[in-house]
Amino acid sequence: VFRNPVEVFDVIVTNVGQLADISDYISGTKSITLDVYAPAPGKTVQITLEDSTVAGPTNYPSGRRAEFTAVTTTSGTWEKLTFSLANEPDPSIPNTAVNRAVLLVNPAIAASQEWYFDNWFGPARTTVACEPDTDIPDVFFDGECEQDLNIEFYHGQLSRERNPDLSGINTTSHALRYDRNVGEMDDIIIGYFPEALSITASSRLIMNVYDANAPSVYIMALQTAGGADVFVPLDSTFASEANDWTELTYNLSSIAGNTTVERFVLLYKPGQFSVGRTYIDNLRIESPSGINASGEPILLNLFPNPATDRVAVQLPQQTGDGLLQVFSLDGRQMSPARVLKAGSAPVQEWDCSAWPSGTYLVRWSGKEGSAGVPFVIVR
Repeated sequence: VFRNPVEVFDVIVTNVGQLADISDYISGTKSITLDVYAPAPGKTVQITLEDSTVAGPTNYPSGRRAEFTAVTTTSGTWEKLTFSLANEPDPSIPNTAVNRAVLLVNPAIAASQEWYFDNWFGPARTTVACEPDTDIPDVFFDGECEQDLNIEFYHGQLSRERNPDLSGINTTSHALRYDRNVGEMDDIIIGYFPEALSITASSRLIMNVYDANAPSVYIMALQTAGGADVFVPLDSTFASEANDWTELTYNLSSIAGNTTVERFVLLYKPGQFSVGRTYIDNLRIESPSGINASGEPILLNLFPNPATDRVAVQLPQQTGDGLLQVFSLDGRQMSPARVLKAGSAPVQEWDCSAWPSGTYLVRWSGKEGSAGVPFVIVR
């Protein structure tokens, strides 16, 4: 590790997963050890055990259950440091709620230094009971057992964490937390399904999201294993409100029968440099879901496509109240959202003469479900 010389509290954050009861480490019955190759003797190394659902970058001491320190005695050679409890910044955090460890070297001092670390021992991780304990083929990820996705790449920070809200529609204990990389305009997660999707006219790709920075756009692209687009974007939506679990549904009816979808690309808050934290859980394929009262998928008829100056969409007659929106692929809403009531004109039109050439998405969402259809402006 090369310490950042302009930071007085230069940190390494490790999402270690749920830890077992750390009471013995706080009492001193057990000790944390770490092999260190330090640049000089007399330098403090600190390990802070935290609850990541409470501890934020600017809210110290909240969420910091315990701080442990050790001091180097040599330089230019390896030594094993044994850590002792130094502080309990937030004793309200239960000893069973720690899921993150933060390592600080020579804290409170700005210095240019080179450090090496190895063999970090204690505390142990917990074993989370499966919910349920058998494989569910159509569930690709949940925070407990079904973790069949192979995540290949992501821009931000991805970790399995405790569910931040057990009172909502998602009551399972864990979820996947994603912190957006503020240095990326189009921040993405790329992953592979366990096998090619079996897609029918009523298939829906569904996931639960908990958005700490709502409103946010989520765009899902489906691709072949080689990265060729099968359909992009499938859908785009705003989470309903901040800090509340929401179920997002992606309509697969337009690619029914396709057998080449093996990879997904999820864009979270695309087209902007911004802070973002979302939890993702229960990514699955279902059939049917997000259907209208007649039991048929909600299909949007959009014309002309490609468009030049105007574009229109025809909604199914059986749709009730809902919201109609148009997005660009970078997540910008191109015109004010239209709140439509039952009996509104079934054909809705936009003047797109001032919009740049490119791909856009019309999205309908209502009590019957949601649907999205892309179109292209070509001039």
